[in-house]
This record gives sequence, structure tokens and C-alpha cells, in this order.
Amino acid sequence: MNSNLITGYRLIMRFSQFIIIFFSCNLFAQSTLNWNMPESIQSSDARSMGMGNSYFSTGTTASVTSTNPARLSYLKQAFDLNLSGISCMERRSMIMLDGWGEFLANADYVFNQHTYYSFGFGYMRNFKMSDNSFIGFGVSHRPYKSFNYTYEQEVRSERDYPDGYIGIKDPVMGYQVYESNGTMNLTSIGLGYQFDQTSVGLSINRIDETSHRRETYIDTLYNTFDPFYDDNFDNFTQAKIDTTFDSELYFVISLENLINNESLFLFNYENGVDEHFMPEKVSLGFKIQPKDYTMMIIEMKKEKYVENYLSDDINRINIGFEYAPINGFPIRAGFEYVMRPIMLSNSYDLPDLSIFTIGTGRKFGSLSIDAALQYHTLDYYAYGQFVDPNSINSNTMPDKIIENNLSFLTTLKWSF
Repeated sequence: MNSNLITGYRLIMRFSQFIIIFFSCNLFAQSTLNWNMPESIQSSDARSMGMGNSYFSTGTTASVTSTNPARLSYLKQAFDLNLSGISCMERRSMIMLDGWGEFLANADYVFNQHTYYSFGFGYMRNFKMSDNSFIGFGVSHRPYKSFNYTYEQEVRSERDYPDGYIGIKDPVMGYQVYESNGTMNLTSIGLGYQFDQTSVGLSINRIDETSHRRETYIDTLYNTFDPFYDDNFDNFTQAKIDTTFDSELYFVISLENLINNESLFLFNYENGVDEHFMPEKVSLGFKIQPKDYTMMIIEMKKEKYVENYLSDDINRINIGFEYAPINGFPIRAGFEYVMRPIMLSNSYDLPDLSIFTIGTGRKFGSLSIDAALQYHTLDYYAYGQFVDPNSINSNTMPDKIIENNLSFLTTLKWSF
């Protein structure tokens, strides 16, 4: 046999404990408030998403370095890659009188859809120290929060088409556009140590320097209705604001303790560095597994924001379960409830979120495939994107905003 083939085979067998995990997810989301309150990007494994977004309790990739480093002490050696695409859909409507039925109705005047992509990776490994103790480490780099948001609103003309030309009387002249761009990336390194029935972990996390750009402009299409009419929109304020957030460090401490053979207690603390975007966080979790093929997860999280930013803290409750028969498809489902207060900086009454998740998976030899789906919808009122705050009075009607969020995530694991 060729000596090169033998050498290659030995190398593969030597690193047979490696698991390469590829993520491919397409998230359909709404990001109306990303420009003011960045959205957390949750791109981990589909198994955790299917169980109520319980990444803190059920994460199996190197991303646990930044959420629960105690798990590094016993998770299998792995290298992971993830690619995510976020597609944002938005509808806005205003109250109008229906001329046929003579009743008030909400008429849509904006429908936006845009897609954003992000990439992350990580590596983790553990070592046996003694018969009842293990130590592990992990590194990861992934997107953390997103400012990305694009709003486009049609600008219509009040002029008629030229005489003799058949068409509508309010042709599209262009689009009034607001863009917010910026992604916070997180680089983490951590250690986990397991002894007896307890695991503890510590990680140092660096939020990379972030550039945030906000821009307002007009995208003109005036020549589509009259090539002899030229309006350069001099009376419209076109602005561009660039903000830079310096890199910051924060640490995470986590603990897991086996209560009995069927239940596990989890604790996590993040000290935070900014009470607007990266607040202090405390998480508690319980994992109940009465049988090898049945698991239930309960998580409670609190995010402590500054008093003059939000009227109260943000609280989250995650509940998930998994039924995984040996020779069948696992059934996963979960629920996440987010209690959100009023944003005092602009009086947005942030509606509470009720997020439903489902998932399943299958193993084909060395290949494992997991898939998950989550959905939530929001229905609330807020003033238009281009409304001057100084012009708002008792006669100013807010717009109705409907947000539909459908997220799909698949995870492929190949062992060799």
C-alpha cells in the first residue's frame, strides 16, 4: 500500500475525536429597533434552538465559551463553523377611511425586506486530570449584536403625467431611505474544570471595536415619469452619522452542579461593560432528564439596563424539551417569553415577545443533521421613521407596525 495513504489514514485515526460542525441558517426577522437597541444574534446549534433557544443549558459548540464556559470541561473536542443569513421583513400602515365600506382600516404604505449575513467559528478541547476531574478550554469568534436595519419609503409626485399619457397620478419619484449598519463581534477564550459532581468555568470576552453608521438619503427615480423634470430634493436633509464603539472586555463565570442522577442546576453571571448595549446579566437554569431519551430545560435570565434608558430590566424565560427515541426522529419543542419595558429615550413601548420553537434531527452513520424553526409576531404602534419629534402633538397618529419573525436553522455534524 502507498506509504502516503498509510500516513494519511493514521493522521485521520489520530484525530478521530474531532467533530466539525457546519451551520447554515436562514433567519427571517424584523429589526425595526436595531438602529437604537442592537439585536442579539443567536447563531449556535439547531438542537438548542429547537428547545426554546436554550443555548445556556444545551449548547454543544465552542460558543458556550461566552455563555457557559463550565461546559467546556466535558463537551467533546470539536471545531465549528457557522454561517447565518438574516432576512428582515417589515410592514407599516396608517389608519385610513375605506371609501367603499365607509369604515376605518389600516392601509400599508411600507413593505421592506433585506438580508444580512454573518460568520463565526470556534474550537474546544478537554483533558482528563484524574479519575474524577477534567479540564477543558475553548476559543470562539462570532457575531454578538447587530445594528443592521434598512428602511425604504416611496416618494410619490403630486404632478400628473404629461397630457395624453395613460397612467396613475402619483408616480414613484424615488425612495426615502434610512440605513443603519454595524455588527458587534465577540472573541472569547475560556476554561472549564469538572470535579466530582460540579463544573465551573471562567471566560474572558472581548467585544471588538465596532463602527456604526446611520445614513438618510433619497434614491431618485424622477426620470421614470418625466425626463424633463429634475428635482434634486434640496429641501430634504440628507445626513450621515458615524459612531465608533471602543473594544471592551468582560468576564463570564458559570457553574453546573448535579443535584441527582436526573437533574442539573446551572448558574451564569456576566459582568457587562455598557448598560445600554452590553448590560450585566444573570442566568439560572435547570435541566431535568428522567430517562436517556427525555429531557426538559427551564432557564430564567435578567438583563440589567441603565435606569434612564429603559423603565425596567429585561427578563427572559426559556422552556424546552426533547424526546429522542433510539431508532426514531427526536422531537424538540420550546417556548421563550421576553418581558420588555418602555424605552425611555424615545417612549417606544416595546411589546413582550412570545417565541415558539420546534426541531428535530437524524443521524446517518457519522453524519448528524439537526433542524429547528422558531416563530413570533409583534403588533404595536410607533411614529413614522421620518417624523420630526418636535412636530408630534395630540393630533399626530402613530403608525401600526407588524413584525413577523420566522427563523430556520440547520446543523450538520461530521465525525471522523
